[in-house]
Amino acid sequence: MGSLEALLPQSLLEGLEGAARRRGLSLVEYLASLASEDLEPQERARFYARVALELLGRAREEVDAGRPCVAAEMVWAAASLAVRAYAEVFDGRGLGSRAELDRYAVELAGSLGE
Repeated sequence: MGSLEALLPQSLLEGLEGAARRRGLSLVEYLASLASEDLEPQERARFYARVALELLGRAREEVDAGRPCVAAEMVWAAASLAVRAYAEVFDGRGLGSRAELDRYAVELAGSLGE
């Protein structure tokens, strides 16, 4: 998130991080949610999927640069957004918090026999 840190005042970045934390989300998940809140469900799902794919590409770069912890955070956010996209498209559900995401993931795994 170096570019965000360079662009935003520290107090604004801390406020965004705090808002994300209160919702049980990563900053990336929170910003993706804010950026897509006025989109139709199908469009929001496509947006989440695009962001997830970009995160996976960046995670690979972080691994190559020797920063596996940063990569792991990106992979987690990508997986979260992918599940959110699936919920939007296949179940018409928006998942607002980490708790909702966790419940849905367990429910989804159960329905897939995993």
